[in-house]
Amino acid sequence: MQFASVVCLAAAALHAIEDQYSMFLVSVPAGVAEPKEAQAEVKFVSNGYILGPTNCVVTKTSGSALADKQACKTVIFRAASKPVVSKAPVWIADVPEGFVPPQSLSGKPPISTDDYPSTSLVNGEQGTVVVRLIVGVNGKPRDCTIAATSGYQALDNAAKWKLCRSLKLRSAMINGVPVESINFTQVAFYQGN
Repeated sequence: MQFASVVCLAAAALHAIEDQYSMFLVSVPAGVAEPKEAQAEVKFVSNGYILGPTNCVVTKTSGSALADKQACKTVIFRAASKPVVSKAPVWIADVPEGFVPPQSLSGKPPISTDDYPSTSLVNGEQGTVVVRLIVGVNGKPRDCTIAATSGYQALDNAAKWKLCRSLKLRSAMINGVPVESINFTQVAFYQGN
């Protein structure tokens, strides 16, 4: 069976230039208030593979402009030629001045199509996973947990496992000093359905 049209994107691949949080939806230094989950509502059309910023708009705000920017990255979408309205998880945080989130050292997305679980491909499973991870002052991720599920354990586990084991990062900084950070990132597993 051929799966040439499968797409598996990480935050860095899809939104690399969008803003300073290109790898992470939200990032804060450890020791400050943990980002709080909220919801926004979006309207989108999609080919079922990717959901770009030109075909997704926020229709109901979470109350935070920064969090609303996350909504089109976290919504679980599907192929839709007519507009669909859906809720999306977002995270609201107070990011201190002088804070710089962790940065990728590899220059490439941490997850590729090779990481799409084969059982999920066969079963037609797709969705967006949001992973919460702590990045130490050494730049190594640890304590990876699922913050928002795709609805499929195999996809959730693949995203969490790959991110926690393969991300190579420069640690977060506050005014040039490395700090431990709490970060949320998304992985989208889609087959075009």
